Parts: sequence; structure tokens; C-alpha cells
Amino acid sequence: MDELPIDIQGQKLVDWLADRRHIRREWQDEALTIRKQISHAIQDMPENEEIAKLLAGSYINYFHCIRIVQILKETEIASKNIFGRYSSQRMKDWQEVVRLYEKDRLFLGECASFLQRNISYEIPALKKQIHKTAQSEEECSSKAESCERKSREMMDKYRVECGKLGVKGNDLQTEFVQLMQELPSLFQSLVHSILDLKDAVTFYREFVTFVLQRDGAKVDCLPLLRHLIEKGNTTIYEWRTGQKPRSVEAVLFEPEIDVHHEAAVDSAEATIDFSVDPESALPEELSLDLGEGNIDWGDVGEGEWTHVTAEDLQEAMEQPEMVDIVVEDSGVYVPEDQVARGNDAMNLLENKETRGMVIDDLVELESFLNQRLWEMQHQGDTVLSALVLQNAPVLVQKHSEDALRGYLSLVTNVLGRFLAPKLSNLLLIRDSPSYLNRVVESVKQKLKTVDNFKRKKLTWEQRQTELKRERAEFIEKHALIIRRTKELRKQLEEEISKLHKNRAVNIMLGDIESL
Repeated sequence: MDELPIDIQGQKLVDWLADRRHIRREWQDEALTIRKQISHAIQDMPENEEIAKLLAGSYINYFHCIRIVQILKETEIASKNIFGRYSSQRMKDWQEVVRLYEKDRLFLGECASFLQRNISYEIPALKKQIHKTAQSEEECSSKAESCERKSREMMDKYRVECGKLGVKGNDLQTEFVQLMQELPSLFQSLVHSILDLKDAVTFYREFVTFVLQRDGAKVDCLPLLRHLIEKGNTTIYEWRTGQKPRSVEAVLFEPEIDVHHEAAVDSAEATIDFSVDPESALPEELSLDLGEGNIDWGDVGEGEWTHVTAEDLQEAMEQPEMVDIVVEDSGVYVPEDQVARGNDAMNLLENKETRGMVIDDLVELESFLNQRLWEMQHQGDTVLSALVLQNAPVLVQKHSEDALRGYLSLVTNVLGRFLAPKLSNLLLIRDSPSYLNRVVESVKQKLKTVDNFKRKKLTWEQRQTELKRERAEFIEKHALIIRRTKELRKQLEEEISKLHKNRAVNIMLGDIESL
């Protein structure tokens, strides 16, 4: 039996020692006094690398104190007298600590308590901290990558937005001002594309004329589109009056003026005064003399009145001299010098109102083609459709679905160019220079978002670096406490073995590495 090893459960080591009376159950009260002694003694220590390692990483126990005393015997050898005693206060303090530990084998209870605490709390807590910092590190890495991805996406959106606006994005304000010089060429390009709609416009006009049964007279539809096709991007003066101006006084970068501003009438000046005396309102030579005298009825005397019949009235209306009406004023204001000024000097695509009318014409034509194409696809060559269109002009009858699809594609393309962000923003900047600042600020907002994501990425990377450092410290501390725990178990096994006639002692702690 004496040769059998003594197996002790590590979680019950303190109770096992107390049950066998190797330690007193009140050892903890006396241990507090020793801890105060150690706290006092540790304030005055020599500079020694081994002592520094002993004091790092875990609580100082009895076996550390034994080693410190051994080191002090070498460092404090000068204070040793002929009787083998040391006069150094350092040595006396630590020797007193060792003596208190060995009294009633108190060191066994404290070391066993340290061992249990390391197994149950310290090592699992450190391992949990390592796992937690590793997770946090992965989260920081993931968030940094997310910020980097969002930064790239926002930068791509910035480039796309700049591409839509026709700028590179290096110096937005300067580039937008330079783009303003491209407006004439953009307008010319739009007019060229509108010329391709001539057949579609003609087809629409013929179709509407046929449907409305206008014999000999064409319906006046899509006026702006037809004007652009026939005469190009003329001035508003020419479109409004039908005459070319002698000269044009162009106004650059001025706020837009209403198309019909010159023809407006001042309501204050046009107010009619109904309080005027009718007699005084007439010139003297036109004043009526209602005095004595008879009205001269000419040669018509009594008995010469003629009875007029309906046939006589019809015959009189058919005589040319009776219906010759001359229109002296069409109601269109034409300047006497025939010079286009202000709003009249702008071309049709340059002015906001007429440009909107062109877009309205395009939308009208697009809607008609969509509707007509739908009718042809769903009604087909039905008898009713044939009867309705049998008297239509050849131009209306000969168009197929493919032809209408071609027209619709051209109209949609032109309409898309009119509504393109680049042209829209350039026109808004031209009409309102303050709009330039709003556009630039809107585009730059994406760059600010990119900078925010970059700053967040840098913050997450810094946090990730800190977590790496913390995890490395936790790993180092975890490895140190495991090594100290193994050393402490071996030392306790040796001390307990001495109490049982050097029998083998095995403190069972399981797999410490897996804790």
C-alpha cells in the first residue's frame, strides 16, 4: 500500500489537505498577514532579472519567496556576519515571510488555493479573452473591408455621375464652365437628330388630318418640331413673327425671360376710363348735330322700298366684292427696326419655354406611335380596320409595324437626349449661375462620403491593431500562467509526498492545455 500513488482531485485539494490535518482550516486569516508582509517587502528589492520574472505574471507564493531568499543570499552577501546571519533588512523581511509561511504548513493551503483558482478561473478567463479579442479582431477586419468596398462603390458612383454630367471630376466648377461652350454644338446635334423624325411627323400629321376629316387643310400639330425640321434652330423672333431679324443682340448668361414678355400689356396703362363724356370724346369735326333738319336718305323716296328675299341675300353673299376682307394686323408684335433683342434673340432650344414645347411635341409623337403600334398589334388586319382606313391617304396605309417601331426608336432616342442629365444641368447652370454651386456641392457630397468611409476604415484598422496587441498579451499571459500552474502542481506534489513518507502524489487537474 505504501508504494501506491496518492491521487488527489485538483478541485478538492484544499479540502483534502484540511481533512488530513496538514493545514488549519483558519489558514486564510493568517495568509492575509503574510500578504501584507510581502507587499511591504516587495517595495525594496534589488535590481535582478530573475526576481523581476518571478514577480511578473501571477501572485507571489511560498516557492517564489524561497527563490527570492536564495537570490538575496548572493546579492546581500556583504551584509553576512561571522555568525551566518544577515544584517540586510531585505533579507530579514523575506526570511520572516518564509518563516510565517512554514508555520503550520500554511503555504500548502495558499498554494493549493492558487492552483484551484488558476484551474477554475484564471486560465478559462484568459482563454475566453483570447477568443473574444480574436472575434473582435475579425469583426474589425470585416468592417474595414466593408468600408473599403463602400468607398470604392461610392467612388465608382462619383465617376459615373461625372460621366453623366460630362466632366472628369478634377475641378468641377472649371469643367462645368468649359462645358457651357459646348451648348451650341449640342443644340446643333439635337437638330440633326430631329431631322430624322421628318417621316414620323408627316405620318402623324396625315393620320390626324384623316381622322378629323379635314378636307384639304392639314391639322396644325407638332408646330415646334415641324419648324425645327423645316428651318432649323432659329431665333424665337423668327419663329414668332415668321420673319428673319435684320440683326440679333444676343444676351449671354442672363436670367431667362418669358417668350411673350415683349407682347405683354401693362394693365395699369390699358385701364379704360368709363367716366369720359361721350360728347367730349369725339373730335369737333365729328360732333353730331341733332338740331333742326331732316335726314337725307338719298334718292330713295316714298314708295321705293324693295322687298329682299332669301335668294337675294344668297346672291349678294356670292359676289366677290361683298366678301373681300383685308386683314391689316395679325396681332404679332414686330419691332420696327426688326432687331431680335432679349428673349427674341435666343434660339428655340436655348429658351426654356420653347424647349419645353419641343419636348411636349416629342412626348405627343411618342405616345401616338405607341398607341398606333398597340392597335396594329392587337387589332391586326381586321375587317373593321380595313373599312376605316380604306379611304385614308396612301401615306397612312402603307406604314407597317416595323416602320412604326423604327419611328418610335428614333423618337425615344431624341427624347432621351433632350432629357439627358448633362444637357439638363448645363441649361440650368446657364439659366441660373447659382445652380452651379448646388450641382458641384451635390457631386462633391459623394467625395465627402468616400473620405468618411476611408476615415472609418482607418479607425477600424487601428482598432484591429490594438486588438492584435491585446490578444498577443493575453496569449503570452495564458502561456505563462499555464507554465506556472504546472510548476506549482509539481512543487505541491513534492511537499505533500514528504508528508506521506515520500509516496508518489498525483494531483489530477486534467488537460491543462485544453482549459
